[in-house]
This record gives sequence, C-alpha cells and structure tokens, in this order.
Amino acid sequence: MLLLDTNIILEIALEQDNAQECVNLLEQYDKIDFFISDFSIHSIGVILNKRNNLEKFDKLIEDLRLVLKAILSLDHYYDLKRLINIMKVFDLDFDDAYQYRIAEKYKLTIVNFDKDFDKTKLGKRTPAEILQTINQLTLSF
Repeated sequence: MLLLDTNIILEIALEQDNAQECVNLLEQYDKIDFFISDFSIHSIGVILNKRNNLEKFDKLIEDLRLVLKAILSLDHYYDLKRLINIMKVFDLDFDDAYQYRIAEKYKLTIVNFDKDFDKTKLGKRTPAEILQTINQLTLSF
C-alpha cells in the first residue's frame, strides 16, 4: 500500500523529467493500492491554479479517481500534535511531516523523490524502485 506524495502527481501534471516513470507506476493500480493525502490534493490544486490550469486539475482529479483507493486525512488534535513532534525529530517541513504522519498512521510506504525522507524511520521509495520490485516479482513466477 503506497502513499503518493505531491511531487509524484506534479511530475505528471507539469510534464517534468520523471513524468513517464510516475505514469508507469500509476498504471499498476490493478496490482497496488494507491493512496494520497488531502494535503497533496490541496497543494496540487493551489499550484495548478497559480499556473492558470484548472482544466488540468479537473482532469487530474478524474484520472486519480480511477487509480486511488482513498484520499486520506489526519484527525485534528492528536495527529497535529504528533506532526509537530515529527517535524522536530526528523527536521522535516510541514508538508513532509504531514505525509509522514499519514504514512505512519495508515501503515503506508511513501512514494517520493525527496531525499528528506531518507533520514526518517519510514524512509521512502521512488517509482523506479517500486516498478523494479514489481518486475522482479513478475519474473520470479
């Protein structure tokens, strides 16, 4: 079960260098349970709105609806207090700490390109690493 971080979806939406790798990962939705945080959805909306591209945001939401198991959020008091601790312990920004707490709470693997997660207990995996694991499993059968 994977938590897609904001940058995975933005790679696709903004047609960045790793977009195809991210698309290839999302095409595995029949084999993998994908989740995303409400924070990521809101962040993507803000970014695409600033780029005057609400049509792309609308299409993206429709496409994600097909591959996601759920959009996850945090409870207000306890989770936000835990978030502050995560920020301090791992020296993470608010957005990264939010993703970390979602992954911790729901027992998910973070999918991200951000090296900041490498210094945490949960770590992260890139789309390429996950695709390689899937390919190895397929070859072993």
